[in-house]
Amino acid sequence: MLQLLDKGAATPPATGTALPAGLPTDPRRTPPADVAVVRVFARIRPLPQDASLHNRAVARDHLWLLKDEVAALCERKGEVGAAVSLPTSLVDRLVRYHLLDNIRGEPNFWAKVQVSRKEFSARVLRRTAGDLVLSLNGSFAANAGPQHGIEGTLSGEIALNTKNVALTRFRAYGEAKAWGSGTYTGGAPAGRFGVVFAMVDASDEAARSVPPQGLIVGGDYLRPE
Repeated sequence: MLQLLDKGAATPPATGTALPAGLPTDPRRTPPADVAVVRVFARIRPLPQDASLHNRAVARDHLWLLKDEVAALCERKGEVGAAVSLPTSLVDRLVRYHLLDNIRGEPNFWAKVQVSRKEFSARVLRRTAGDLVLSLNGSFAANAGPQHGIEGTLSGEIALNTKNVALTRFRAYGEAKAWGSGTYTGGAPAGRFGVVFAMVDASDEAARSVPPQGLIVGGDYLRPE
């Protein structure tokens, strides 16, 4: 699956990545140069046979990795195979703002008290004088009661240039079971339905101009812990 994500990142769509000239910008919502951006896709899989047009959509968002989070990952010690920790703020941002059903509209982001599981770990896959590659594995669950929730897993790889303290590659794939609808995501399939996630680092104009939805609506996106 990570190889497929690599292939997709190497051949991005010819359209849809450039923004019209003259759009106003909000410096509060434009990532600083030292913020790493990851594009997040979500869709329902498998599709129910009678799935509506809205349930066939692909959701898109941007995940921000902050400078201090990238720096903390670059500082992780250990030989190949060693377990290392992930920044708590990054894990919380993933679970509360990106691992959810946003396929049919604007989602209700998870409050801290609604998260029942966020078990994430990493291991050193490769290390050289200036580069570090970590595996990423996680299990998550959140709900707003018995009528609306999600639970699933996420796995991937994070590559870093430790000399320049920079993210060079981020690939992750997740599978989850969701149920119910949020305030603006009505029309969910009946019962529990599958949701898959794909995450790929991005640096095109749209990635550097369109902020995460969780940041647009306010709240504690940058420091969710």
